[in-house]
Amino acid sequence: MQVERLFSDLIHTTDSLKRAKLGLQKLPSTGVDPEQVAEDVVEPYRADNARLVQENNQLHYEFVKVKEELDASTKSESSAKILMFYSDTSPAYLTCEE
Repeated sequence: MQVERLFSDLIHTTDSLKRAKLGLQKLPSTGVDPEQVAEDVVEPYRADNARLVQENNQLHYEFVKVKEELDASTKSESSAKILMFYSDTSPAYLTCEE
């Protein structure tokens, strides 16, 4: 769910940024200071970007943690199966006696 929300936010932000750029291109003919308007337009994106980067970092951290837990669990299960195999094997088989 969080990945879908991040993707949706990205699409919304991209569309909004395109509209802002088009609006800035029209400013020179109005006599308004384009630098100030640009700063006013960019500020919400900076805040959004900071929030999205933090969410992305949290998701990445959670992903790495789950992957490490899965790897440890898989390794533990494999070790348990190997130990069970050798404990169920007769000593004659292990020493290759015929």
